[in-house]
Amino acid sequence: MCCLLLAVVTTGCIPTKPVATDQLPEWLIGDWRGVGYQLNLAQTWSIELEVKAPNSVKINYPSLECSGVWTEVRRSVDHIELREAILQGADRCVNGGHIILTRVDQHHISYSFFEPQNGKLEAYSTLLNLEYEASKKI
Repeated sequence: MCCLLLAVVTTGCIPTKPVATDQLPEWLIGDWRGVGYQLNLAQTWSIELEVKAPNSVKINYPSLECSGVWTEVRRSVDHIELREAILQGADRCVNGGHIILTRVDQHHISYSFFEPQNGKLEAYSTLLNLEYEASKKI
């Protein structure tokens, strides 16, 4: 315990825990939409994310015509790291990307996509919870 506390104090890092549960964080559950920004190509594309309890994360990039699933790698209180597996349209999307989702507030999450070969940030977005978006139209 002392070593862990010493590591936190000396590095300023709060350790993330490995996946220890089959239940996704409550703040992530829902349907999310946004526009992705591709840094290396200066292009945009649509993102549709569906997260259902206990542990189902489906990703769709409609404008790129590819989709797949995400598998949790680790998490902390306000962020989750996932690995992307493209199941349809693998010739149009990078397979194996590292995704980090960070809770901004109860209605928004940030999305960061890191290239699997070199770990470089390749794309980002802010996703909006569709339930919240629908409630604003009433």
